Amino acid sequence: MFAFGLIMIALSSMGIDGAWKPKPSIVLICYFYIVLILAVASIFACVMPFVLINVIEQIAAMQWDVIKHSFPDSWQAYNSTTALSEVC
Repeated sequence: MFAFGLIMIALSSMGIDGAWKPKPSIVLICYFYIVLILAVASIFACVMPFVLINVIEQIAAMQWDVIKHSFPDSWQAYNSTTALSEVC
């Protein structure tokens, strides 16, 4: 979390520094592209679980016997589909 905070401080400093210039600087252009990439990556990360639900179900079905021991005792009788519906 500390590293994440330092990165956010650096990005904010870049944006504030670029905002006070009378014309666009290289710092402001870098800030714009970093924010743009982070926004696209955030949207991508939010949409992918809905797009890849079939892949997630197949992986859960194949690996359920291995990972079910990490879940509570009440889940030990569940199959992968029931467990995935409990999570989602």
